[in-house]
Amino acid sequence: MKREDNFVDILKETFIRYWEKPALTDYITKLSYTNKGICEKIAKNHIIFEKCNITPSDKIAILGRNSAHWAIAYLSIITNGSVVVPVLDDFNPIDIEHILNHSETTLLICDSSLLKNINIDNLTSVKYIMSLENFEFLHCSKDATLNIDEVSNTVELLQSEFDKKYPNGFSQNDINYYVKDKNEMMSLNYTSGTTSMTKGVMLSGLSITSNITYIPFQFASRNLIMNKTICVLPMAHAYGLAFAFLGPMIYGIEIYFLGKVPSPNILLDACQEIKPELLLLVPLVFEKIYKYNVAPLFKKPIVKFLHEIKLTDKILHKVIVGKIKKLLGGNLLEVIIGGAAFNSHIEKFLNKGGFPFTVGYGMTECGPLMTYIENGKFAQNSVGRVLEGDFLKIRIKKSNPNDKSGEIQVIGDNVMLGYYKEEEATSINFTEDGWLKSGDLGYIDNKGNVFINGRSKTMLLGASGENIYPEAIETKLSSLPLVAECIIIQNEKGRLEAYVYPDYPRMKSLKISKDKVPARMEENRLKLNRITAKYENISALYILEHPLPKTPKNTIKRYGLDKYLSAAKNNKV
Repeated sequence: MKREDNFVDILKETFIRYWEKPALTDYITKLSYTNKGICEKIAKNHIIFEKCNITPSDKIAILGRNSAHWAIAYLSIITNGSVVVPVLDDFNPIDIEHILNHSETTLLICDSSLLKNINIDNLTSVKYIMSLENFEFLHCSKDATLNIDEVSNTVELLQSEFDKKYPNGFSQNDINYYVKDKNEMMSLNYTSGTTSMTKGVMLSGLSITSNITYIPFQFASRNLIMNKTICVLPMAHAYGLAFAFLGPMIYGIEIYFLGKVPSPNILLDACQEIKPELLLLVPLVFEKIYKYNVAPLFKKPIVKFLHEIKLTDKILHKVIVGKIKKLLGGNLLEVIIGGAAFNSHIEKFLNKGGFPFTVGYGMTECGPLMTYIENGKFAQNSVGRVLEGDFLKIRIKKSNPNDKSGEIQVIGDNVMLGYYKEEEATSINFTEDGWLKSGDLGYIDNKGNVFINGRSKTMLLGASGENIYPEAIETKLSSLPLVAECIIIQNEKGRLEAYVYPDYPRMKSLKISKDKVPARMEENRLKLNRITAKYENISALYILEHPLPKTPKNTIKRYGLDKYLSAAKNNKV
């Protein structure tokens, strides 16, 4: 298995190698598929696609929460040669309708519960809608090849047609998939970025293969034996798709789908039962686990005492890290954290205690991986190193030669083909010599470690021309008591303001009344100003009534927040 191999050939090889092994399991319902069972479902879906005249040039969208059937739908589309359009179920109906129309989707496979929020009459290209729960038809348009009665009949007769086609049962020799050129578009992923409108990212088979073979190759090189993982990240996003689903699958790891929003309690309960060896998380989930299960320990007198003694501090860290490992099932070999900046205090604590975690960095336009390093080897506060091999290169483009940081730019096999129907946006996001502009500011040290300062689009200028990175200040503010999430804004006078959504569940458990919030947040503001540079000081703090809107990566969406934040102007502390 090499990155140069065709993606569909890698899938076929995976199915054959792990034929009888459990591959996909829904945690709540216990619905489970072996690789053989997946192949049978794919074969049945291909019969349906053929009946509906779905061709390799057509686009098929998936809309729904992570599940075994979501994964099977994806694999069915790819092996049919069609272009898959993953759509996040958290998108609002207007965005969903826009994506389906803009992508020219022919067939929509979705959770039936989500269909009630979509105005089918607004869909200009969708001819068929299938249920993600059971792959039955829910709708056919007037210009579809088959009407609803005909396709319903097709579903009812599907098993008999399957039996006719494979009279001796479905075997490894019956696997026959459409193999598309690796440089053609295989996936059309719509971003929901922090600083701009949604765009369709065209990813080739080569981009996907370059991503999904990289980390499993790293596991193999370290002889890591992994049997189970829990898919916490949304598969409709490139990070979750590549590394919580496809990468583990080709490595033969059984994937469990929670079927719920992955709150810390739900995740910890699942970990106790499943005992995974691999987890991929966004910082927010892990930071909450730390806040609720680790931080309170340091308030105990004996822990405080041991923490202050140099000789016992490291032992203490290892003991507490051991507790975290047990909370997460006890079998973890690697936890990969990515998608946003990780709290440096928590990172330092985990590193000191020997927790098997690492941090990666990427973007949808790279499908998504750009940097990675195995746990135990990455530099503090970095996002890993430039990927090994010759398929990806990173450079730092400085506006001033004397600057330490510059824009991170990439070129290589995993970089997107461009933005769908957006020639101007594609042109703007690439340099004249073909490098993709990440929009992130950072630097690379002499060992190849990559460090990120912030987004070039979000960087602010201080009164004396200082570069201010709001994300760095937000990370510090988020670590303070009772702060669930926050965002830093520069007002019209050039002063920095903070908007905070309090940690109400934590307040309830500590029996802190809501009227105490302003005073607590003012304490946080003053404390923050003592640990930041003067030009980074916060002049005012406002309390939000609702959580901040998020991107698919669970990072705060900074675009179009004016009206949302203005509602908090009356809640100044």
